[in-house]
Amino acid sequence: MTVRRGAKYGVIVQWHTERGVTQLGVTVVATGGNGGENLDGPEFLGRFDRTVRDAGAIIVGAGSSTTRERLGFSVHGSRVDLQGWGQNITTTGSNGNLQGGTDPANLDVRYTRSFGGTSGAGPIVTSAVVAVQSYLKATGQGVWSAARIADLLKETGTPQGGDVSQHIGPLPDLRAALRRIEVDAPSSAVALTQVPPRTGDRYGNPTVTLSADDGWGSGVDRIEYRHNGGPWRTYDGPFRVLRPGQHQISHRAVDRNGTVEQAKTVTFRNLGPPRSSSGD
Repeated sequence: MTVRRGAKYGVIVQWHTERGVTQLGVTVVATGGNGGENLDGPEFLGRFDRTVRDAGAIIVGAGSSTTRERLGFSVHGSRVDLQGWGQNITTTGSNGNLQGGTDPANLDVRYTRSFGGTSGAGPIVTSAVVAVQSYLKATGQGVWSAARIADLLKETGTPQGGDVSQHIGPLPDLRAALRRIEVDAPSSAVALTQVPPRTGDRYGNPTVTLSADDGWGSGVDRIEYRHNGGPWRTYDGPFRVLRPGQHQISHRAVDRNGTVEQAKTVTFRNLGPPRSSSGD
């Protein structure tokens, strides 16, 4: 992962270097610069037109920390992929107006809460990229290209505010991005209940209730179950088991990304008398 800092005035894009590094499989995040230029302007001779050339870097503009509008100093244009905060960033250094002051003796404890510029926006996007790549690697998946990650962060990000014709792209929403690519399976559970309450090992026509949770993930889409090795059915509410004898209930949950839980099974014996009412 590399981050290139843009020029304070004007735009400097080391295109050949970025292209070469990207071709080596490195994700490059480039801060766009603080000159306020429109990268689609004629003075740039189409150098930021992806159909003409594209080094593969993710280019970042600077937006408001509250409204996500382009800040006046930020470059903008169709080549800018994403935005980060360009103001109100708490970090080390920069005269220490939060604590530490400017005394040289306090050099190691200087913090500011007013850092900004595209130099502040770039690391915010970089952090989102690192988190996505880290999750992919931790779950045994291959790392993604910069273009694929940029598409994910654009699709799941919080839209730009204000005049969107001065394009700087959405602000990454890391939670939404990770939920979109989540591969952790949800978890389902079964409960057998009856009235009157169960005594000892005896079940008397119990009611089967299924539940599921997906933790931080994309959310549970459905719960499936099968009874005594029959076909899988979609669970739509509690049901009773009325036939005497041995029973087996298998269940699994499916999340909104289509990840299927490994099936779990509970086995029990129903000793209740036969009932004429509906049930399994």
